Amino acid sequence: MAILRLLDAILSLIEQALIGGLLLLASFVLFVNVVARYGFNSGFSWAEELTRYAIVWMVFIGSSVAARKGAHIGVDVLARIFIGSRYGKFLTLSVDLLCITFSIFLVVLGWDLAAQVREFGQMSPAMQIPLWTVQLSIPVGGLLMALRFSQRFWGRLTGVTDSAQVKNLN
Repeated sequence: MAILRLLDAILSLIEQALIGGLLLLASFVLFVNVVARYGFNSGFSWAEELTRYAIVWMVFIGSSVAARKGAHIGVDVLARIFIGSRYGKFLTLSVDLLCITFSIFLVVLGWDLAAQVREFGQMSPAMQIPLWTVQLSIPVGGLLMALRFSQRFWGRLTGVTDSAQVKNLN
């Protein structure tokens, strides 16, 4: 279990560093572009595109962080009705399995999409980078979410939770 906690901590650190770095990059590029455009009357044609792609990656990596923290939106009226009963645990485990299944679909279909875009050789308009590198955010985010939802499922199934897991694991 100690090795799993260490891997969880490392993955969390990587997620946070990537999101923080991408946010810093997007903010810096937008700031410099605004200064260049309004201060010197010439902006960078690639700035908005780079920012857009950084935000796409932030969203998909952030979805994993939200899964870890239990911050995804959901309807919990049935869980609140059945809380504490065996039906409540069955319901929450079923929802976790559904989330894992959805995440796996994201991985498979996102991978197919990225492969298609790569096969067609599509390039971004301003930066001329391969668009499959942006599309790759979908399967990467799906894989990270599947890992996080699996952690949550296992924690609920075994009743073993630690401080890194969220308060609403029941």
